[in-house]
Amino acid sequence: MSYYLLKETVQPCSKAELLDSKGVQYAAILTTPEWERERESFDMGIELDLDARIIHNTKAEVNFDSLTGTFQIPDRENLRENEFCFAFALDEKGIVFIDDSGKAEQMLQSIRRTKHESGTLPA
Repeated sequence: MSYYLLKETVQPCSKAELLDSKGVQYAAILTTPEWERERESFDMGIELDLDARIIHNTKAEVNFDSLTGTFQIPDRENLRENEFCFAFALDEKGIVFIDDSGKAEQMLQSIRRTKHESGTLPA
């Protein structure tokens, strides 16, 4: 589990800090089992089961007050064999990535480095 507050910089935080961060958007990265255990604490009102283990394409679905979806990203090093798959749930408070591959964490760390070097969030 990784938790971040999206302020002037992408700041790592604890789950308690994330849940207490009134008015500050967040990003969280959880595995499928962690999402299954923790999903209610994010209060996103999502009825769908998001499982990063069974993703077949990239898509987004509009829910009553959130977006949910999946990413299927090919591995540029090995297009025929490998792909990175993860799901997401997004509402006005933040985004939760459900990822068993580690790719979402890798991408967020890249954004953190870019943000830290430039001083602004990428557009």
